[in-house]
Amino acid sequence: NANAGTAPASCSDPCAGNTTHVGNMILLNQTAVNNFDPCITKIQGNLWIQGGTINDLSPLGNLVEVTGYLTIRNTSLVDFTGLENLTDVGTYIHINYNNKLEGIAALDGLTAVNGNLYFMLNPKLESLTGLDNVTSVNGSLFVFGNFQLSDCCAIDPLLPNVPTGAVVISGNKSGCMSIANVQQTCNPQTLTVPTDGIGTKGYDNESDFVQQKIDAQIYPNPVTNNMSLVIEKEFETGKLMIVDAFGRPVLTKELQSSDWYGTLNLE
Repeated sequence: NANAGTAPASCSDPCAGNTTHVGNMILLNQTAVNNFDPCITKIQGNLWIQGGTINDLSPLGNLVEVTGYLTIRNTSLVDFTGLENLTDVGTYIHINYNNKLEGIAALDGLTAVNGNLYFMLNPKLESLTGLDNVTSVNGSLFVFGNFQLSDCCAIDPLLPNVPTGAVVISGNKSGCMSIANVQQTCNPQTLTVPTDGIGTKGYDNESDFVQQKIDAQIYPNPVTNNMSLVIEKEFETGKLMIVDAFGRPVLTKELQSSDWYGTLNLE
């Protein structure tokens, strides 16, 4: 293991020799981060970064892969500048208790998380932009207690693919308060209704008209029983389908022009 304060091996530029560190890497202060061997592109083990003096990860700028887990906690980092080249983490990623962390855009090279993905109690974190290229999470997804976090749209495409019960989104700001809140914020709701209707202007079947999206208000969301519907554009007939946070239909209703507003019962 490489512990805090351990001096790196000497390295010429360009780097020569082995660029893989075998064993866990533990960085407990900024001095240890500054001493990170710039030749290392791969850690064959875990990477643990923790310490109140840590405010700059730029010495890790050549790191591409961590075969084990990545934990960053209790630091003074404002962002993750220095991790732009990181593309692969072998197991879980835990980003917790970083009191000054505002953004994670530097993680935009990541494409998959092969374990849990946790963002917990980072009180100044505002956005999860940086996870936009992650296509799968093979574990739990916890986004909890990040009091300024309102932009979670980067993880919205992941939500249907994470196992049921493995997602906790709570204690964040409006826009990222729950699964439903994320999906509502990131996918403004529209209704698909034919503006002319079937059979009213010479159309004999459903394939003869073009469906158009019509703006509507459906609130409150999330909801348990009753919700209100207001359609903001005139129409003659159509069909309304409401789905839950996982895309499962919970209500289907044929609409007439008089149904432009009303109460929907989801029971």
